[in-house]
Amino acid sequence: MEQIPSTPTNRFAIKPRTIIVFGVFIALVLAGIMLTFVPRLMAQNQSEPTVEPTARATSTPRPTATSVPTEIPTLAPPTPAPDVVLPTPTAVTPITLCEDGSNLLAPREGDTFTVGATVVFSGTANLPVDYSYYKIQYQTILTADPDLWAEAYRSEEHPEKPFYPPTPVPEPSVLARWNTSAVEPGTYRVRLVVLDKYSNTPIKPCVILVKLTVP
Repeated sequence: MEQIPSTPTNRFAIKPRTIIVFGVFIALVLAGIMLTFVPRLMAQNQSEPTVEPTARATSTPRPTATSVPTEIPTLAPPTPAPDVVLPTPTAVTPITLCEDGSNLLAPREGDTFTVGATVVFSGTANLPVDYSYYKIQYQTILTADPDLWAEAYRSEEHPEKPFYPPTPVPEPSVLARWNTSAVEPGTYRVRLVVLDKYSNTPIKPCVILVKLTVP
């Protein structure tokens, strides 16, 4: 009987079934990889903002200021202010309504004294011609008769010069002293009257107001 030579069997021959199983395994591994990394990649792409390229800022050259030569004006020296000349104070005449020769310098208009005080009168008493004497008179402002005056002093009755010719008072001096003990408190008109040898009053008497108050 003729023997058919046997074909040597390949020890390493891969069966079709094995190939199929291996292919399925590879497919599962790839599928797992896809399921694991693909969502992560997609999430990363969504979370990263798209950075748009920004235009590069170009610096605009700043214009260079052109220096213009300016002329410095020459300032004139300040003019010194003129010295202020203050007016020279002048003496105030106490009585301005009285005429020359019948002028009272004291007391002044509106002065106040207490009853019983001695009021000193000073001033001038004179006439250009025919001077005779002067007298100090007073009256209350409440009097009903404006011509009613009481005498406080008469120069011709001066006890030290009873026989001397009348002496005028051309320069300011003490004319009389009036003791107010015998009068009542109130406001009084006081006047200086200068008379000539005919008992006339060529110049207007000088009249002021004084007040006498309770001490």
